[in-house]
Amino acid sequence: MLIRIESAFNLESTLDSGQAFRWKNRGDYFEGVVDQSIILLKQVADGLEFESFPKAEKEIESKLKYYLSLHDDLEIILKSIAVDQNIQSYIDQYKGMRILKQDPWECLISFICSSNSNVSRVKQNVEDMSAAYGEKIEAFGSIRHTFPSPQQLENASIPILRQLKLGYRAEYIYEAVKLVSQHVINPWSLLEEPYEEALMTLTKIPGIGDKVANCIMLFSMGKDDAFPVDVWIDRIIKELYPEELDDYIQRKYSNQLANKKRTKNRLKTPSVNRMIIKDWAREYFGDYAGWANHYMFHERRKRLLRS
Repeated sequence: MLIRIESAFNLESTLDSGQAFRWKNRGDYFEGVVDQSIILLKQVADGLEFESFPKAEKEIESKLKYYLSLHDDLEIILKSIAVDQNIQSYIDQYKGMRILKQDPWECLISFICSSNSNVSRVKQNVEDMSAAYGEKIEAFGSIRHTFPSPQQLENASIPILRQLKLGYRAEYIYEAVKLVSQHVINPWSLLEEPYEEALMTLTKIPGIGDKVANCIMLFSMGKDDAFPVDVWIDRIIKELYPEELDDYIQRKYSNQLANKKRTKNRLKTPSVNRMIIKDWAREYFGDYAGWANHYMFHERRKRLLRS
């Protein structure tokens, strides 16, 4: 089935940029699991060709368009974040990359797995959990599994999760499962909550700090101004925007700067530094700051993979 796309679209950068972990590059197409189905996606001249099973293409088309953010006006978004030549150069390289709208539960668990890890390892963690607790799907010559629901993961003890090579993250996943399956926290309801309230709720879950919470909000909750700051974004912002950051600190923290010694000590703390970077970036890049974030992250990751 064909989904026609009239604006710019970059399938490879969208699916293989570290925001989702269920997609496999099969050469001329991508294979993934979305909405309880195996999906085959191929970019063609006038859009995307796709196949799905067990859900029929007609049944899954609207979900796939939402997942790929095809209803978002990419030209408006990119024009909004192209505030300087730095970000414009990244847009030019990867124009058409879109921010996904994944299932919040799957995204939450996936990014708990991402702590002190890498994309390849997280992909394996997610596949292993799905194989152990999800439902089997066999189609297109592949055997895949749905991502397990909170109820399906309820019987997964910490030792069993550790056997899936999740390490210390097993305890965090176990606690997250309890909170969601017992209806203490509802990740789906956070789509309707403002950024600050969603952030406060997510960071109550063990293993979810500010960076992971912003990843979850950006990649599954439609909060386009969420701005995750990891080691790479930290370095990029400090490299590209030292004067802008300094001006922001002078403007926002003028009272604290009256006591230079105390302020200098405070800024040496990485967590505080990254909070300042996040707040500055959300102001500087505006309503779609998260898109700017991911263009910067993807460009740096691709550069490092080439080196």
